Amino acid sequence: MIDFMWAHLSWEKANSQLYSTVYQIRKVIQQMGFPIKIVSQEESYEITLGEEVVIQSIGWKQAAWRALQENDISVKAHMKLLETYQGDYLQGIESDWNLEERKEIRNIWLQIVDNLIKDTLQNKSPSSRNISQISALVSFDEEARILVNEKL
Repeated sequence: MIDFMWAHLSWEKANSQLYSTVYQIRKVIQQMGFPIKIVSQEESYEITLGEEVVIQSIGWKQAAWRALQENDISVKAHMKLLETYQGDYLQGIESDWNLEERKEIRNIWLQIVDNLIKDTLQNKSPSSRNISQISALVSFDEEARILVNEKL
């Protein structure tokens, strides 16, 4: 965190900033009644989330894996996953710690796109509505647009 947020400061000042920031975050979490705990452990922090805390990326991945494992493609479920995906994971934050997760989520998303394309092509009379919906849902991503345009 220090390297990411306060690389321009000396270690002592950056460490002080981190301590202050974590203190402020803890205060806000407590005031809001969020079921989140931040505990200091040696030279790191551990965050514990209550069961009721929902992390969107984890929920999306779980739903995507379920959809990909089904024998019969649920167009509705796949479309909902495409609608929910709003771009790369933590887009705009370029750091080593999020690259693997970003890559994994993106690959799953591209599999969802590919499944929808295959299902549309296997359908004897592909719906132009489905084709335009898929195109619209991937329009922000060049690689997915190319995939759709090449196959449909």
